[in-house]
Amino acid sequence: MPCSFQDSFQFSTQTASYCVKVHIDKPVMTDTTDTSDTNVAANVADKSLNTTIIFLNALGVPLRKYNKVIHGLIDKGFSVVSADYPCCGENTPHVKRGIDYSYQNLVTQFIPSLVKIARGHTPDNRVVLMGHSLGGHIGTIYSVIHDTPVIGVACGTTYYKNWRGLGRIRILQAVAVIQALLKVYGYLPGHLIGMGDKEPKTQMNNWCRLAITGKFDFIRQDLNTGKGKALYINIDGDDYAPMSATKHLGELCAYYTIYNVKLDADLKGNPHGVWIKQPEVVIAKICDRLEDVD
Repeated sequence: MPCSFQDSFQFSTQTASYCVKVHIDKPVMTDTTDTSDTNVAANVADKSLNTTIIFLNALGVPLRKYNKVIHGLIDKGFSVVSADYPCCGENTPHVKRGIDYSYQNLVTQFIPSLVKIARGHTPDNRVVLMGHSLGGHIGTIYSVIHDTPVIGVACGTTYYKNWRGLGRIRILQAVAVIQALLKVYGYLPGHLIGMGDKEPKTQMNNWCRLAITGKFDFIRQDLNTGKGKALYINIDGDDYAPMSATKHLGELCAYYTIYNVKLDADLKGNPHGVWIKQPEVVIAKICDRLEDVD
């Protein structure tokens, strides 16, 4: 079992401040003075022992759904810091009309607060971001600004030109539906259309703008920094984050690599999200290529 702690911070918007609960999980190492296989974590890479991963969720996926991912990382020797997004998952009140934030807020408040907590609880470790889908977006932006390494899984820009044919049409249709719902509700009731849960208005307007323009021009900081180092894991058959979309995201960084992995054929569902039910192949690739974000 991991050694687990909890922390929290205040996330401020223009109208209010909300508490964000943070989970810190560290591996419990066995006594390595005995070199027998039973007492040595032989499957743990040396680098993972000195690495804290800050895990960033996908849109509308609560942290509790990532239990296998987080425990799989801990089993490999990583420390993991994780949290639901503000007013999502275990953080209340939940998003509704009047509760709003943006990509900018996540990049300049949410991630820095997690980095501060990670460094406070694991001061001797290096910090690496790891994001799924939306988490990969904001993690990459933070990496480009601060040169913090990032690992992105099943992520890429939402720019409609990253798809072909009907794929482009579906992205543009999604933008039209999202914008209509935002006008009616003042937030995105994503659960009504199978896209996330209750999502903040400005964040989703940012998502739509990215889909139309292919640019993160809603981020106030300069993204032409010559910084950023990323390792991306592309899931075979993931139509929500095809290779072209991942490459488009990676081009923000000074250096990036992309590796394709195939899920077990018996694992049914959309590859974009179902990988979290059997994350072993993704975690194995991360451990194998961790040197890419040294």
